[in-house]
Amino acid sequence: MTGDSDDDVLARLRYELGAVDVHSHPAHVDSLLAGLHQRRGEQRKQRRTVAFVVAAALTVVATTFSLWPSTGDGHVPVAVASIADWGVRGQLAGDDALIERARQAWSVGGSVRAVYAGSSPPSVAPLAVVVLVAIDASGATTVGFVTSPVGGVGESPDTSTLVLRATGPVQRGQRAVGFVSATPLAGDEPITGGGSIGFALAEPGVEWITLDNSATDSQVPTPRVEPGVTWNVFADGAGAWDTVATFDNQDVVLASGVDDPVVTEVVPSRSALRLIVPGTAGDYVATPDGVIGVITADGSVDTDLTGREVEIRHMGGVTGTLGKQGSVLTFEPASSRKPFPGNRVSLADAPFPLTVGFIDSTDPWTIRQAASSTQPGPLLRISAGTP
Repeated sequence: MTGDSDDDVLARLRYELGAVDVHSHPAHVDSLLAGLHQRRGEQRKQRRTVAFVVAAALTVVATTFSLWPSTGDGHVPVAVASIADWGVRGQLAGDDALIERARQAWSVGGSVRAVYAGSSPPSVAPLAVVVLVAIDASGATTVGFVTSPVGGVGESPDTSTLVLRATGPVQRGQRAVGFVSATPLAGDEPITGGGSIGFALAEPGVEWITLDNSATDSQVPTPRVEPGVTWNVFADGAGAWDTVATFDNQDVVLASGVDDPVVTEVVPSRSALRLIVPGTAGDYVATPDGVIGVITADGSVDTDLTGREVEIRHMGGVTGTLGKQGSVLTFEPASSRKPFPGNRVSLADAPFPLTVGFIDSTDPWTIRQAASSTQPGPLLRISAGTP
């Protein structure tokens, strides 16, 4: 498949090969790129649809089990252990001193215990992670990711200093946790080949879990160093707003870095055909695939994006504004530079990259929106201000 990094390559090739007699119409390349983007999006949405159907079926089964009487031999369905009951694992699980210092680095009340302690593989920036679970007096569960600073190339993680890198709520029945940290913290070395670092941990017994960034269309499964654990470095701009952990056809919302915009999974309601989402006016509502709208003062979601400034980030910042023809969004270029079909269109006036959609056709420049509030999968509220 072709990723957005290829957009820049294609644009440069068109420039460099302008005087070369190429026996293929440029529109063929653009058409192919658009098709690949659309296919990647359809595959992602298909996976989420399957997961939604399976989850609904499991809910029915679980309800049936809860009402089903015990058989004569005493066998009843066994529920999956909550994250608070996971045993501690990882290469550093036996380092009690490290785990204790990690607890001290996270100022949180309630009962706190570790469920993972380990180090990243050589293919990822050097980092040690301790995953802690806290349960407060009300029974609410929070996960905290305490790490070493990001190390330099070829270095080993320096666990003499620990920082709280990300925290997030844990939903009942959640089977995996993880984070994407987009903003460097004090002591971090620059990340070679990227700008954001991600980690995910699945419940015991799961072999494979991967991190799926919707802005990386050519992504391969992320590295695994042990069962149910994965790490990855993403391009600058990736965050918990466009990345999920994926396993068993399920998408799990990730925690955002402590200095990143706060990302929270929300359950919307509808009133008089309006989408209602809890949050602060100005916060964004999105799926991991792209933006849907902005929360207004009355809690409804304004899905009209016309007039917003947008850009083609991987074409050196081709900019424009969003218009509309009927129910279809359009791209109105701000200069003589024009996008190509298949190019990803992102909000330029947001404090972090949010995908709007993809250039679908020219004359006019129509946009195929990337996200919808009716598609299966998680719905996110993303804070517009600082954490």
